[in-house]
Amino acid sequence: MLQHSSTSHPPTVLPNRRVRAPLRVGILLSVLLAAFGPFSRSAAAPTAQAPAGSMLYFTDTREIRRYDLNTGALVDVLVPPASGESYYFLDMALGPDGKLYAIDGSQGQVRRFDAQNGALLDTFTSEQAAGLVAAYHIVFGPDGNLYISGQDAANPFKSKVVRYDITTGTLIDTFIPEVGVAQTTVQEMVFGSDNNLYITGLQVSGTRAYVLKYDGSTGALITTLIPPNTASLQGFGWGLTFGPACSIYMLMGEGVQRYDATSGAYIGMLARVSYQGHGAQHMAFGPDGYLYVSIQSTNAVERYNSITGELIDTFVPASQTNAWNNFIFYMPPAAPQSLPMRAYLPITRAC
Repeated sequence: MLQHSSTSHPPTVLPNRRVRAPLRVGILLSVLLAAFGPFSRSAAAPTAQAPAGSMLYFTDTREIRRYDLNTGALVDVLVPPASGESYYFLDMALGPDGKLYAIDGSQGQVRRFDAQNGALLDTFTSEQAAGLVAAYHIVFGPDGNLYISGQDAANPFKSKVVRYDITTGTLIDTFIPEVGVAQTTVQEMVFGSDNNLYITGLQVSGTRAYVLKYDGSTGALITTLIPPNTASLQGFGWGLTFGPACSIYMLMGEGVQRYDATSGAYIGMLARVSYQGHGAQHMAFGPDGYLYVSIQSTNAVERYNSITGELIDTFVPASQTNAWNNFIFYMPPAAPQSLPMRAYLPITRAC
């Protein structure tokens, strides 16, 4: 079994790095309008609260904590540090079965937890079983299946995406045999409202990121939405999410960069992220309409105005641990949009 290093980033490929089923458009659009207003750059700042009981699940690799999305108060440590072994959570997602799935890099496994009490239910699969030498990202597709990306065990110079049936636990297929060009790592992947899969790839040679769009049903490459020679994409390209005004957002360089979700054209920087040392790592638009960004060097989660890019506050307090971190949103079944959210707030209106 592969043992991962506890360094701040997952291993990079070198020669010697949340379920959405079809939604009722009217209901989802009302939630989006409440959170974002009319989807224009001149729209007022978001003011809506998230539905009562909404939470942010946060991991600093060692444990998983829950925070009340409206008050910012720590609810609990849902999954405490493992006894007798060490967790190293790289990514997590809430499944359509109500369970919490998390990649545990320390053991090379995808663990499955009870999303309400944190009990470890089972080991859903392993990197070895998935044909991976290292798994980095997971996401649920509109078909309810689990998609896992990582380095190919047969050829660690390339990345691939595999697909699992969570009801039977069986490997369905290798959904994307090779992501992008050779020596590309997957930095993030999300399903868009068009049911297609969007992937941020990092071309190790030259450390340039680019965004690929794949058919969500067949895994066929549709287009390179944002090519690697784009000036604003010089860097590692953490984070990928959809947001207001039919835009796609990436963490790149000094802040949150914004692109047209249809053409891939660069629009500009939404927010300059404040950090020292290792910077922003993950981001998502919350059900309250704000943009949340996690900072690796402090393990804090900062909250930004999604229209103006202004820093509002530090939602998750900083800690001394400099580690890989991630977060997802949860809304209770009584909420208008009851499905868990991964790393994006889907936009269902035409662009």
